[in-house]
Parts: sequence; structure tokens; C-alpha cells
Amino acid sequence: MSKIIDLPIYMEYFKMIASGKKTIEIRVGYYFIKNVKVGDILKFRSRNQTCEMLVVRKTEYKTLEELMSIEDPVRINHTRTRDQQIHDINKIYPPEKQKLGLFVFEIKTPV
Repeated sequence: MSKIIDLPIYMEYFKMIASGKKTIEIRVGYYFIKNVKVGDILKFRSRNQTCEMLVVRKTEYKTLEELMSIEDPVRINHTRTRDQQIHDINKIYPPEKQKLGLFVFEIKTPV
């Protein structure tokens, strides 16, 4: 049975998800993130807006370098280069947080 996971997100990324341009979401391995399964709904929340997306793939990576060498950066953030994204992700999730594991969720609008 699928569940709904409420996730806060910066408005910049929320808009990309809501428009369908951002189809890959990256999170670190907090307990509730590790328990997300394919078929669950991620309910993104920014300010007073929400957007629900279906998880169609979940992949764990040990390092940001590994993640960025495999995943398509355009699907993560179409407005930034790969190197800019690495910089941005390191600001949001410093290396000590990344040690929890990096999880990629491929998402799409629920049917």
C-alpha cells in the first residue's frame, strides 16, 4: 500500500517539479527517506503550495560524484550546469549529511 510523504522544498525547485521539468529529486538518507518505496507519493510543500508526485524509481548512491556521473543533470535542474548543481547540492546537504546516503527519486505526475 502506498503512502504519502510530506517534503519541504525550496520554491525554486518546487516550481520545476510542478511544471514537470524536474523529474529527479535528491534527498539524504534520513530514516523516513530510506523507507520511501516505489509507488509512494511525495507531497512537496513550499510556502502555501503543494504538489504530489509518484515515485517510479528509487536509487541509492554512496557519493555525490557517483550520483552525478550516472543521473542526467538536466532532469535534476535544467537551469544549472552539472558543476553548479554539485555546488548547490553540497550547500543543501554538506558532506557530513551525504554520509547518510544519497537517494534519487524519479518522479512523475500521478495518474
